[in-house]
Amino acid sequence: MNKATQLSWLPSITKQLIQKDLVRNFVTFVDNLSRGDLAAKYSPINKPEQKFSVSNIEKEMYIEPASYKRYDAYVDMMNSINLDMAMNNLTQFMPLFDEAYMELGYEQGTFVTTLSLAIDEMLEAPIIRNPIKLVAPSAMYK
Repeated sequence: MNKATQLSWLPSITKQLIQKDLVRNFVTFVDNLSRGDLAAKYSPINKPEQKFSVSNIEKEMYIEPASYKRYDAYVDMMNSINLDMAMNNLTQFMPLFDEAYMELGYEQGTFVTTLSLAIDEMLEAPIIRNPIKLVAPSAMYK
């Protein structure tokens, strides 16, 4: 945990990291992310405190712009990571990551490939410039 908090110059990173089962949660989160799935239950960071909000415009539902801002702190955290230190830590702790990855049923040495796929998935995320229209066919928005 101490190494993880040293990766960023932001003091808020310590309060954002979930300390229990950090490596297992990170590995499970990355595994899901590599396939385009967001497994919030296994996120290595705390979810935003602010609630998701919707605005109604002319009988249509849209994501409230404030809902996007809930993630600004996480983007700042990602941008603050010392990449050299992160790579050194990844190399140093790879056996631990591989062990957690093998607990999911994968072969040793394959976590780094999955991590690469997850990074590619994040880099493909669209930049939102227009309001996003929602539908609410049930309890969840689409």
